Amino acid sequence: MKWYKILLIILFSNFYVSVINATEINGRINIINNDGTNYKVMLQINTDFEPQELGGATIVLDYDNNQLTFPDEPEMGVDFIYYNFNLGYYDEASVTKVSENKIWINVDLISDDYGTLVTEGPYLWTNLVLLNFSTNSIITNEVLFWDIYNSYWGVYDSDNATTWSIGNFDNVTTSINNEVTEEPINSFYLNQNYPNPFNPSTRISWQSPIGEWHTLKVYDILGNEIVTLINEYLPAGKHEVEFSTSSISTSRVASGVYFYRLQVGSFVETKKMLLMK
Repeated sequence: MKWYKILLIILFSNFYVSVINATEINGRINIINNDGTNYKVMLQINTDFEPQELGGATIVLDYDNNQLTFPDEPEMGVDFIYYNFNLGYYDEASVTKVSENKIWINVDLISDDYGTLVTEGPYLWTNLVLLNFSTNSIITNEVLFWDIYNSYWGVYDSDNATTWSIGNFDNVTTSINNEVTEEPINSFYLNQNYPNPFNPSTRISWQSPIGEWHTLKVYDILGNEIVTLINEYLPAGKHEVEFSTSSISTSRVASGVYFYRLQVGSFVETKKMLLMK
């Protein structure tokens, strides 16, 4: 009888650990353009626990077809652009319009050894796909909705078998000011972090005139890497990320000078910042 109880305890413990450690995926919608004729958004995802390799996925998105128009046969590079999960070790990703107000975002990893890492939240996000809708007016309300309870929804680990659980999928898009027309960005610029000095967190912002792979890392005064803040493809524009020491071992982040280094293609720039505990 004792061995039976022990076996039950082991099985329950393994099940409990597997549930606790299951990857949970979150999503958000970022507005790229909203000028009254074009409504362009970037779908972004992250995980709750730690960066994980994404395998296959079918993500379902509903949209208000009274305000937005999407072509019946969307064309890659025009109506949608994938980031990080297309070609290479992935089959050609696709966006399919399945009804007048619903589209499927399909990703398929063909090698279970080299899935693209989805960054860990809450501050870091990985770009999934850019969607380009047509519209007749500036959008001022929610018009896009994650259909997370759709029977076709599924996001999987790089083994293409382990299902990722559904976390927080926010339908509220970021807002932009349509009354202000910004000058085109035609140069790189890495801003000084703010606040500086800081404790325990600070924000780092920069601009890039091109869409390119961005890498932003923090180093201590001896040149040891502390953390990678950004390592993904980003479109041209202004970007910002938070650096927080609260989630890093205190033995690695004492008070003192640190350096943050941005690389975008051949552009490289480093600035220093001061942590004061």
